[in-house]
Amino acid sequence: MPKRRSAISGERRKRSHREARTNQEHKNPFCADERRHKWGRRRTKIERYRCSGCKKTYSGRTGSAIGRIHRPDLFMVALRDMLGTSAPKSVRMLAKQLDLKKYTVWRWRMLVFSIIGNSSVAASFSGIIEADATYQRESRKGSRE
Repeated sequence: MPKRRSAISGERRKRSHREARTNQEHKNPFCADERRHKWGRRRTKIERYRCSGCKKTYSGRTGSAIGRIHRPDLFMVALRDMLGTSAPKSVRMLAKQLDLKKYTVWRWRMLVFSIIGNSSVAASFSGIIEADATYQRESRKGSRE
């Protein structure tokens, strides 16, 4: 029996971490009303709320960069692959590993790049930057120069 309780408490901790944003703010992201009531859970176990003022539903992820991701568990695997210590896998290899379309993994990568680009983390990079000359073949076919 103790093992079951520890598993349940672990799931509650995960759930409470996921919902921390909504529980801290207590405001609807649409109309900023504080009157809300629970409105079920998504299949990803995220608690949803319904505003008593405007009748819209929302969760802790609403309005965030990852608010519309349907598979947050796989997104975290892709994020760990991108930001891990080893070299990231190619989009096709990661898509095959996660059993997703390569376009989904590509969109997730672009989302992570946009988050990094918009944050102050990008400004804090420092060190030596190396650049090599790149040669590209040029065709003058059809030009009148």
